[in-house]
Amino acid sequence: MSSNTQTAELEPKVMAVLACLYEQQGLVISQQEIFNEVWPGRVYNQSLVQRAIALIRKALGEDATSAKWLITYPTKGYCLKAQPHINHFKRCYLGAVVLLLVLVLLAVYVNNETLQAPRYHTLSTLLKTPLDSYSLSQNEYADWLYLSEDENQYRLWLKNGQSEKVILTSSEPLLFAFWYQGAPVVVKTRSDSGYEFIKVAEQHQHLFKTQLLPAVKPQVIENKIYFSTAKHIYQFDGGSQSLSIVSDFSHAQQIVDMTHSDKHNMLAVLVSLGQAHYKVITVTLDTLATEDIFQDFGVYHSIDWHSSKPLLLLSKGSELLQLTLAGNTTTIAYPTDKHIATAQYSRFEDAIYLRQKSLQIGFTLYANAKRETPLLKVNNVGADLFPTSNPKNNKRYVYQSDRSGTNELYLVDAEKEEVLATTQHSEHFNGFSWSVDGKKLAYAINQRIMVHDSEQIVDKVTLTNTAYIRAWYSDGESLLVNQMKRGEPFPSRLYLGSAKVQQLTHSSASCAVLDNEGNLYYVQGKMLKKQALNGDIITLHELTGMDEYDDLFINNKYLYASVGNDEVRYIQQLNLRDYSLKRFAISKDMILAGVTQNDATWFYDNLKVSSRYMKLH
Repeated sequence: MSSNTQTAELEPKVMAVLACLYEQQGLVISQQEIFNEVWPGRVYNQSLVQRAIALIRKALGEDATSAKWLITYPTKGYCLKAQPHINHFKRCYLGAVVLLLVLVLLAVYVNNETLQAPRYHTLSTLLKTPLDSYSLSQNEYADWLYLSEDENQYRLWLKNGQSEKVILTSSEPLLFAFWYQGAPVVVKTRSDSGYEFIKVAEQHQHLFKTQLLPAVKPQVIENKIYFSTAKHIYQFDGGSQSLSIVSDFSHAQQIVDMTHSDKHNMLAVLVSLGQAHYKVITVTLDTLATEDIFQDFGVYHSIDWHSSKPLLLLSKGSELLQLTLAGNTTTIAYPTDKHIATAQYSRFEDAIYLRQKSLQIGFTLYANAKRETPLLKVNNVGADLFPTSNPKNNKRYVYQSDRSGTNELYLVDAEKEEVLATTQHSEHFNGFSWSVDGKKLAYAINQRIMVHDSEQIVDKVTLTNTAYIRAWYSDGESLLVNQMKRGEPFPSRLYLGSAKVQQLTHSSASCAVLDNEGNLYYVQGKMLKKQALNGDIITLHELTGMDEYDDLFINNKYLYASVGNDEVRYIQQLNLRDYSLKRFAISKDMILAGVTQNDATWFYDNLKVSSRYMKLH
């Protein structure tokens, strides 16, 4: 069946399941009987039958709970409702019409699903474990395997529903995890050289060992394991316990990733040809014939075959592409632009699982700038940024985090935490600040300014230029912002009632803050300056050598500056009454993130690049 000159492939096995039900309409047929009829000689796989039934039901426009045609009998099987016995001719005719209708509907469904890229709107965290995770693998019962590495300790995790537990720990590197014959398998680097494939059970079972370095996650088809080196694909046959070469990709620079399709009995291999040139090649396992179906320039990272459709999923930088076997691609829109390390289809729902690499940052609140007593620690999976304490209640603070997959603004009040605002695709926060009385919070998303009181948004302002919120003026009606002009920040005063913006400095300046009298403090180059309300400017301090100002923070008594270079970092504390300076050394991996009215200090810590799995749906 064709539409718009592109061919949609009807699934033979789904048709075979439908034919099996139709030939025995009125009778209850078990999943095992259907499987034996449609997939003779194969190891029983319940999910194949369930998927076929789901596709047939979707074509009929019914579900299991209200089905009129295809009835489910729990623990027994399925029954296609028999036609009334009007007469033999009419019975056959009506049955043929029903079958034809189902076939047409299925054809339309498969065709539409093949040609149209799905749209996804939600991104959520898949795993609770706040560790670097990799090699995600799902079985037919919706159990997950994944690996993590932390301080040279490797762990194999099993996820079932909300439960996540460690089932194997190793000091030797674990490269990959996958399911084989209903059990977890890991590929372990042995200290005595070589790579061992181990089935993880009550009694761990050695499958085989090889001197060949597996380059990408192995694939399983029935009792065979397929793994690749940089330029070759090998097959381990669990029945004969033999290892043989399947395909030679010596013409390529390296194999980047591979995936398989049970239905097509094929591998799809993503290879790099060098010079940012990539190609997708299919390997038919019955004949070992290969076919080039796609090539492009860019940086591709992963490939995955859809479990029920003739579609492949490609990740390219921060893009997701859907690829047909005819070589046509469509872009899948999704609500983030982060780098994608791997992407794979879900086997049981309309979702995609992404492994994203991102910066992970936590922060800690200490009693003072000397960091003598830690009071509070926040360290989610993601980048937690800009902790800002309420000036009247230190137990109330806000911060920005991307732990959900998109940037969100969180309000913490004692033990309670809630999301105040969420950015959409291509949006980002441009600062936030509490009012002097602690009753209102202003935050910016792109060029929109929102003011939130204790319950709701009470004011909105849209600007023509981007402005970054730095502080409130004591009048409660205006904000100190950094207005961006030609890519440079200019401290300015934004009047919320009129949306008027008044530039405060003649030249660009950064790190602007206000004291209670409305005096302005900012950085120009290596100089820390104060500008009074009447416009008078004095230089308070000038850095020497390689030192640079990171940011300024202020409370009723002190102006704090985060200062550092490649070798050292320190905190500069300036007394607002007499301008005396104190200096506190900190480690190179710590950065001042904020201060409270009682001189407690927020510090960023645990900075590292990490990976995590997100669910796109």
